[in-house]
Amino acid sequence: MTNRFAYRLPHDKEIHRGESSRLVHGIGAEGFVVAPFDDAANKCFTIPVNDDTVSEVFVPEEYTPPTQSTSPGQHACGVNMILGSIASGELNKCVLSKVVVRQVDIDIDRTFNNLCESRPDAFVFYFETPETGAWIGATPEILMFKGNRTIATMSLAGTRIADSQGEWDVKDLNEQRIVTDFIVDTMSEAGYPVGAEGPMTHKAGNVEHLLTRIIAASRSEADDIRLLYELSPTPALCGLPRDAARKILGVAEQFDRGYYGGFCGPINSDGSDMKLFVNLRSCCIKDGRCCIYAGGGIVEGSEPESEWAETERKAETIKHNLIENKITT
Repeated sequence: MTNRFAYRLPHDKEIHRGESSRLVHGIGAEGFVVAPFDDAANKCFTIPVNDDTVSEVFVPEEYTPPTQSTSPGQHACGVNMILGSIASGELNKCVLSKVVVRQVDIDIDRTFNNLCESRPDAFVFYFETPETGAWIGATPEILMFKGNRTIATMSLAGTRIADSQGEWDVKDLNEQRIVTDFIVDTMSEAGYPVGAEGPMTHKAGNVEHLLTRIIAASRSEADDIRLLYELSPTPALCGLPRDAARKILGVAEQFDRGYYGGFCGPINSDGSDMKLFVNLRSCCIKDGRCCIYAGGGIVEGSEPESEWAETERKAETIKHNLIENKITT
């Protein structure tokens, strides 16, 4: 069975495509790297550009996408559950996501082209294996850029309607600070002295975020890959403390995220050059269903109604660009 990928880098016009009959476990071949939200270090794999480089075949776990959309009531219960944990001191922040499920057959190529045209500033991606299903999206968030002995990443958190006027509110500034502190502390503790620039406003389609750019000198390939796994998932997709956030999300979300909130992107054969992005503003197409994922950071001061509205705006990136072939049920 063929495994496929395609991507277009931000502010670029060239579309890169590849396919392979095999997968490589982890990061060990030139190709397209894919990692899920949970346990990325063990479940990460690469779709290689050349089958001849593959000596051992890796088979991902079967992903079963959700069968029902998250309701406003379910989402509100999740927000209130998280706010209770924040009030008790168990959490500082937690990112609650929802899913919109449609029984449709999607035209992948036309949807991909739509995303390329409508989101020139985003990393537009597509990957598909028999086990994962097809994933397609347009993400604004870099997890790790590596090249020329430099590592670059970003803290992207806090959301409001694009082109809003006035100062950012305290809730969004706090959310951004939590993510920035986590990334800087994680890199510093791993021996990477960092430089940071921001926060600044960064427009991403119909919303805008607070952005801090973070850079450091790279180290050995092994150290850099270890850092990659330590950074994912960041509090921008999970929460802090991370283990406590994962635990409560397993109850509050009521579905398996799969590859939403993980990462993907191109890499060369020895890992010295990589462009990896967080998998968000995305959907999964599998078993006759299209599942659109969207999330938002819950911190002290969050309100269920505004959090739901935020996820609705984020989901529009995919909704407005989907091209359906036909109704299957």
